Amino acid sequence: MSKLGVHVSNGNRRGFGEFLQTCADAGSPVPVVFSVDQDVWPDVQKFSPQTIVVFRHQNRDPHTGGQDGPGDAYVGDPVKSAQRWMAANMPAWRKNQAHYYAPINEQDAGTLPGYTWLNAFSLECLRIADEAADNDGRGFKLALYGFSGGNPRDGVTDLDRSTLEDKWREMVPSLQYAKQHGHILLLHEYGFGSAAANGGPETSLRASAPNLALRYRRSYRWLARFNADPPLVISEAGAGVGGFGDLGRAAWLTDARWYDSELMRDRVVLGCCLYQVGGDENIREALPALGAYVAATPTPAPESGDLPVIAEVGGPDPIEPPPDPIEPPPDPIEPPPDPIEPPPTPSAPLNFEVRLTRCRPDPDAEPKEKRLILTFEIIVTGGVAPYTYSCDGQPLSGPMRDRPARRQGAVIESYTVTDANGQSKQQKFFFSASEFPC
Repeated sequence: MSKLGVHVSNGNRRGFGEFLQTCADAGSPVPVVFSVDQDVWPDVQKFSPQTIVVFRHQNRDPHTGGQDGPGDAYVGDPVKSAQRWMAANMPAWRKNQAHYYAPINEQDAGTLPGYTWLNAFSLECLRIADEAADNDGRGFKLALYGFSGGNPRDGVTDLDRSTLEDKWREMVPSLQYAKQHGHILLLHEYGFGSAAANGGPETSLRASAPNLALRYRRSYRWLARFNADPPLVISEAGAGVGGFGDLGRAAWLTDARWYDSELMRDRVVLGCCLYQVGGDENIREALPALGAYVAATPTPAPESGDLPVIAEVGGPDPIEPPPDPIEPPPDPIEPPPDPIEPPPTPSAPLNFEVRLTRCRPDPDAEPKEKRLILTFEIIVTGGVAPYTYSCDGQPLSGPMRDRPARRQGAVIESYTVTDANGQSKQQKFFFSASEFPC
């Protein structure tokens, strides 16, 4: 059975029910639908009751945080933060039936302590979700994390050189609990910024593999060693940063078919949600062709067998990571100490810049509003780590920041960075609408 489903946001989704029915009537039901504050349950139950529904509520309460996570992420007490966040979200969940609920979305913790915080936060969310079932029978199965494409990062910033596996190590306890208690993991995969490769055009999923598309395989080969490999849903996927990207409808569908052929090889993947039906990047016009493909796709046995994903070329990974290399013996005679210690090398002056790294349409805005979500990254040089950040006087949880904007507007913001020695620098940055990369 095909593993292609859709991501549904606010906007025109005419033809969605017919898409579900076409696939279900052919005996190849859509595997999964991801909904952002859209009540898709009636359509799914009517046309395709075998389809999995994952629901996310965008909490807009200024006292508890933003749309994607709590306002005190990475700085507050993770257990108390989870308790407040779950209390703020569960009322909306109770009004929208689904199989799984996503508490957070696209969190980039940045550093290992940030991922340690996320793990403790998620464990408390899981405990609360399971406890709700014990209390009233209407508990919640959670869909954890929802990391954006290319996250967790793989040692690419000056702030933190830790590897992808280092970051997953911090989250093993929550993922072990999730697997043991029937919860799942969410990841996003896009082709944005990829040069043509692997037989796929630039920005396609195929071109981006394995660095963006199919990146989950590297993660699951490592997580499986620790029984921390719950079922996976790719809750956002597509060429470019969503919609048809720059491919056009026909090339986009060809790319989606290629991606599907790879997903079907891996047992752990429940399905993926092509981004999106509704919103500015609406793929609604492709639903008839997508439905015809899903309906006609047979159900192969996953090549991975009992493993969560296929083994790397050259054979399966070892069950346990290799041991550390043997340390060389100490020198038999320690050299005498220098008579005079050289003075410590002073740190370079603290400096930083702010870059606009991502731009995407606001999925909750009406098309005529032309609202965007901009992602800014603070790049620090000099000073002494760790650093703290603020924007217009408001503390930030890390070097990444999302903010709304309008296509015709400009952004003027004042950022402050302070290092571990208390050295601080403040700068103002201006970004014109012509610089928005979307």
